[in-house]
Amino acid sequence: MRKTIFGRHYPVWGWAGLAAVLLLMFLVQPQAYRGLASVVHAAEQEAAEGAQSEAQGDGAAEESHQDSSCITCHDVFKETPIGDMVEPFLKGVHARAGLGCESCHGGDPSTSDKELSMSPDRGYKGVPARGDMPQFCGSCHSSAEYMRRFDPSLRIDQVAEYRTSVHGQKLAEGDANVATCISCHGVHGMLPASNPLASVHPANVADTCATCHADAELMAQYDLPADQPQLFKASVHGAAIYERNDFGAATCNDCHGNHGATPPGVESVAHVCGNCHGVQGELFSESSHEDIFQMFEMSACVTCHSNHEIAKPGEFMLAGEDSPCLQCHEDGDVGMEAAHAMAADISRLAAHVQEARDLLTRAEQAGMEVSSAQFDLHSAHEKVILARNLVHTIVPERVKETVAEGTAIAQSAEQSGNEAFEELRYRRTGLFVALFVIALAIVGLWMWIRRADEQLEESRQSA
Repeated sequence: MRKTIFGRHYPVWGWAGLAAVLLLMFLVQPQAYRGLASVVHAAEQEAAEGAQSEAQGDGAAEESHQDSSCITCHDVFKETPIGDMVEPFLKGVHARAGLGCESCHGGDPSTSDKELSMSPDRGYKGVPARGDMPQFCGSCHSSAEYMRRFDPSLRIDQVAEYRTSVHGQKLAEGDANVATCISCHGVHGMLPASNPLASVHPANVADTCATCHADAELMAQYDLPADQPQLFKASVHGAAIYERNDFGAATCNDCHGNHGATPPGVESVAHVCGNCHGVQGELFSESSHEDIFQMFEMSACVTCHSNHEIAKPGEFMLAGEDSPCLQCHEDGDVGMEAAHAMAADISRLAAHVQEARDLLTRAEQAGMEVSSAQFDLHSAHEKVILARNLVHTIVPERVKETVAEGTAIAQSAEQSGNEAFEELRYRRTGLFVALFVIALAIVGLWMWIRRADEQLEESRQSA
């Protein structure tokens, strides 16, 4: 049975099949959409709850301080020096923890009488002197009993560390220009270090330090350069933080410390770098350079990599015109020949790995299965990284051995890529032959049918 649609005939069973498919889509697809909608809704609800929690935190802080005459009075003078601290304070960690203005400044916030609320008889302390800030903040932050009320995991040795730092030592000598607690953490709007808006968040530490260390006039008093923050931001560490949002990368306090901030000395800088670059530090300690650097009091890592303006390392450091090796060696001597040999070996392996990767990528895009070879090629890339690390041993033979291992893996991957293309060519040839045979069969069948029709017509005419 057929049904006519737009002048064409379609079997009824075909329409029944189409109807069944549409019915199945109607029954199944909404479930998928509802499942997807539930996931989206859950994510939106989580985000909303987070925002609500944040708002509730701010609201709770405001509500708990709404009866404070300090807040009420200072809030009248918004956008002025004596009123612009109210909002930051209410959003800060202290207000959220239930502390009020009187916790630091003393006084009586329960009365609206200015004279009484700020009376020394009621404990009013006023604004502490800059030089007293470490001891002032330490009155709470150095007390284990007090800090345990809020978070037992909080450290209580910040003030003790600060006193050992250059800042703390200078302050003890009467230098009022050095950084104290409020220089880094702010005054009223202190936020947790995990908060992206905090002055001590990894993304903001360099700018916080730059407040002083980028001040040329101030730094001149200590015979220090004022371009260190700028150099850091252009370094490989700065690029990781500011371009890739990698907050695990080193920033100022990771190398210099935070409360115990002290410039790393010649003996300790390798240990500082080794906190992150442990493999390189261990390899260098095994090298002949270790004793030589110590003999001439040369800083292990800084001599070759610099400090704040550290560039992304590469073979150019071994064989380039600006190679740090040239600080001690001359072109043509044994040291530079070894450096050039290591650079050539590593560059050759890196290029070989890239060529194999490109070949496998083209094979994959052509529809060939090369995932196993691609996986194996990762091992060759790891050999490149290992060879670059082995440069710190200053032993070309170890680098060459690792390069040979990586080259073998790259060659195997390259062979897999070539075999994939050979198979592709074989498949295409077979497909072409098959299509050609099919085409001949179709033509032959068509000619046979045509001949049969002609014979049938002839037989009808003769009859």
